[in-house]
Amino acid sequence: MDTKEYVILPIKIASLGVLDKKPLAGRYGWNGSNELVHEARLLGIYDTETKSGPGYIEVKYACPGWGFGHIYTGSNAQGYGWNGKQIQKTVFEIAVTSNPLTPAEQEHLLK
Repeated sequence: MDTKEYVILPIKIASLGVLDKKPLAGRYGWNGSNELVHEARLLGIYDTETKSGPGYIEVKYACPGWGFGHIYTGSNAQGYGWNGKQIQKTVFEIAVTSNPLTPAEQEHLLK
């Protein structure tokens, strides 16, 4: 089900296919590596200040977030996360623009 929820993270085009080891915007960073960890692909926005725990999806090692990741249970399984919390299997849309953000989009910008 499409909830129409979204978040925005400003990144450089060179970062799209890699894991940025340092957050790009304050506490948030991008993992575009598609790395295989414990039989799960990692891809999405990660949050360095939210602590992982049961029910969380790690988009980067020990960092939950928005996207695809490893289920924090010690199991080898693919998970899907929204703001760190596990959600049902879903399709995520990743959009890229060089245009300025609208006022409505600015409200969804992670800082």
